[in-house]
Amino acid sequence: MQLFNRLIKLFILFQVVVILSCTVGDDTGPTDDTVITFNSINKTIEFIAPGDDGITGIVTIYDLRYFDEFELALLLGDTVDNVPFVTIQQVVQSMFADATQIQGEEFPQSSGTAQSIFIPRLDIFGETRYYLTMVSRDEVGNQSSPTNVVEATTGFVGSSFINSSEGSCFGQSIAGVKIDEREDRSDDEFRDGDDIIIGDPCLDTVYVFFGGKGFGDRDANSDGIFNLPSPDSADITIRGVPGTMFGA
Repeated sequence: MQLFNRLIKLFILFQVVVILSCTVGDDTGPTDDTVITFNSINKTIEFIAPGDDGITGIVTIYDLRYFDEFELALLLGDTVDNVPFVTIQQVVQSMFADATQIQGEEFPQSSGTAQSIFIPRLDIFGETRYYLTMVSRDEVGNQSSPTNVVEATTGFVGSSFINSSEGSCFGQSIAGVKIDEREDRSDDEFRDGDDIIIGDPCLDTVYVFFGGKGFGDRDANSDGIFNLPSPDSADITIRGVPGTMFGA
């Protein structure tokens, strides 16, 4: 029995040594030279994946945060239009801990890999400006410096309005509906990435599904019918008469 207890203690000691050997001494954070850009068409933040220890390896997590223009006006003491962008960048970077975090960032890939992070529609009308920056962290919490700052708006992307099929409503049945044709698109043009706005006249409700979630012509059957997901998966639920609110 004593031999068994000694073996258990040795095993635990071995595990502790292994864990410490993987963490102690790792004081090198992810590379600080990551540059982010804003894709105004797809509403995504794009960048090249940084390394874990400098330029090699894979970081553990991305942390993307933002201030809106009104929050910055309070911090700056003036509107963003009256302040040099370099000053805006310095404030956003220095106050990173107080910025709002965007949830659901992409999982990090190997250093050198092109990556993008989907930006939620923080303002569906695209009237508010947001200022974003990002840090990377490794498995022991070492953190890069905040990246450069980019300005972004988050209005709808190529939104298509879809009316519920006649006699079928959410809450009663989830029915397929036809995609409204848009004059600026051909019938066979791929729509994946568009925001989809679905009206339910029975409930006086509008459901919004952000782009980048697999919607598109590939989801329609041979008759051009969209098979819609549950309204519970909508990113935004708006109460109001669909035809009145969106003119569809």
